[in-house]
Amino acid sequence: TEPLELVVARGKLPQPGEDARVECLFSADEITRVEIGDEERVNYREMVVRASVTVGTLLAVKVQPRAGVPGIAVTGKPVAPPEPLDVELVAGKGTEVIDGQRCVARIEGRPQSRRRRRKVFIDVLPVFFHPGDVNLESGNLKFKGSINISGSVNDTMEVVATQDLE
Repeated sequence: TEPLELVVARGKLPQPGEDARVECLFSADEITRVEIGDEERVNYREMVVRASVTVGTLLAVKVQPRAGVPGIAVTGKPVAPPEPLDVELVAGKGTEVIDGQRCVARIEGRPQSRRRRRKVFIDVLPVFFHPGDVNLESGNLKFKGSINISGSVNDTMEVVATQDLE
């Protein structure tokens, strides 16, 4: 007789869920270079955009964890999926967390996020520090908050702040 394969029991692996996460609604980069199309006119002074926000701007949203789907052992007993990890959205400097789910700006400035273990802190920094001169390389400076420049402002360049300029 030939060997015969026979399934006597079959299990099903548990499907893991999704961990909680915080979605930041602002660019994580301090500056962004503007993309230019082939036929567009280029103003080289406006090629750089710095992230800045006003009071009341929604900065981040917490996405709740999603439970996994249980599996079944070969004995027919349920197998629990791993527990998804939670994260806490924490108000840092210049922000407020509403219902533990949404973070909004309470001052004008540059938003940033930082993470410590299972906590995500959202801050708004009211002062933008610009090292060196304001020139074509840096682009014009436009910021919601205060600007502190360590160099000089070249001719034809523009600096706009909604608060103090130093």
